[in-house]
Amino acid sequence: MLKLSIENPAPIPSAHPSLTEEWRDNDGIVCATGFCTGEEYWFHLRGLAGFRFDVVSDEVTAIPVENARRDWIIDSFYRSALPLVLQVRGSEVLHASAVIMPAGVVAFGAISETGKSTLAYAFSQRGYEQWADDAVLFSIDGGSAHTTQLPFAIRLRPESASFFGRSTEIDLVRTGTAPAAVEMPLAAVCALARLPEDQESPPVEIRRIRAAEALTTLLTHAYCFSLRDVERKKLMMQNYMALAVNVPVLEVRFRRGLDHLPAILDAIEQVVSTDRTPETQGVR
Repeated sequence: MLKLSIENPAPIPSAHPSLTEEWRDNDGIVCATGFCTGEEYWFHLRGLAGFRFDVVSDEVTAIPVENARRDWIIDSFYRSALPLVLQVRGSEVLHASAVIMPAGVVAFGAISETGKSTLAYAFSQRGYEQWADDAVLFSIDGGSAHTTQLPFAIRLRPESASFFGRSTEIDLVRTGTAPAAVEMPLAAVCALARLPEDQESPPVEIRRIRAAEALTTLLTHAYCFSLRDVERKKLMMQNYMALAVNVPVLEVRFRRGLDHLPAILDAIEQVVSTDRTPETQGVR
C-alpha cells in the first residue's frame, strides 16, 4: 500500500489553466485541482494540502497549507487522494461505500450527500461488515469482478450520526477485519439517487440497469485523475465496460428521511439475495 508523508507547510505549485484538471462540489464550486508535469503529479485540495506523487514511488507527499489539521490531511489522503493515485497507476476505483453480504461485496455509489455512508453504516448495524466508506477498488479477471479493501474511516453527517447515537468525529483510519490484500467478489453495485420530493411513491424503488445504461452510470461514480492520457482512458473504458457486463448494477431511488431507512435496507437485502429485478420494484 502507498505511504503518506507530511512535510512542513509551503506554497503549493500550480500549472497553466489549460493543463489543470478541476473537481467541483455539488454547488459547482472548484474544491480541488490537479495537474501533471512530466512524471510528477499534483492533487491540490483547496484550503488543506497539495499531494505530490508519481507512478513509481511508494510514497505520496502532502504539503499542507498553514494551520491545516493533520488528521484531516490523513483522512483526505485515504478518501480523495489515494483513489486518484491508484487510478493514475492503472487501477479502477468507484466513489462508493460498501458492505460484505453473503453473495460478496455490495457497493453503493452516489454523489456526495445522497446517503451512501449512512446506508453502509446502517447495514453494519445489521451485522454486515463494512468494506468501504468512500472508495471501492475493483479489478476484472476472466469475467469476474473482485475488490480489494482500502484503508477507510467511517464519517457520518450530523443528522445521521445523531440518528445512530454516535459522534461525527472522524474515526481512526482502519481496514476493517479483512486481512490486507485479501480479495472478495464484487456482487453488485447500487447507484443511489433521491426520489422527487413531490412524487407520490413508495419509500424505495429498485431496478436493474442494462449494460449500456450501466456503463454511463458507473462512469458517473468513477475516480479519474485525467482523460488526457489516451491509453489510460482506453483501459479505463474497457474495465468499466467489463464491470457493467459482469456485475449487476441496480438503480436504487429512495425518499428523503431516515424514517425510511429500514424499508430501504430490507429492499436492498431482498434484491441482492435474489437478484430478481426485471422491472422497477417499489417497496412500501
